[in-house]
Amino acid sequence: MERVNPVAAAGTRTIPVYITLDNADGVLRGGMFAVGQITVAEQADALALPSGAVREDAEGFYVLKVEGDSVVRRGIEKGSEWSAGRLIEIASGISAGDIIVTAVLTQLEPGDRIEMVEN
Repeated sequence: MERVNPVAAAGTRTIPVYITLDNADGVLRGGMFAVGQITVAEQADALALPSGAVREDAEGFYVLKVEGDSVVRRGIEKGSEWSAGRLIEIASGISAGDIIVTAVLTQLEPGDRIEMVEN
């Protein structure tokens, strides 16, 4: 990245970012638009869930983990939030490979029996 404009463009809520790209084949032309993301932090092997998967009760934050034919309450520690709060890092409480209910199913409670189906 070459530089970031210090002020948003008037009336657009956009901030111009100037980058240098290798353009040996000449496909890119001045004035073209692009969409991208800027990584401001990175953490290897981080676990994250959609924010709707994280629940809260009097005991704290938790998720519903599938164990056998039911779901169990698994307490978690939240970390950072990404993508405007749509993703939440799970600092502890679950492991890679755990099956977590990520849909917002308010009627599903710890201890409820489930049946896994494939589509």
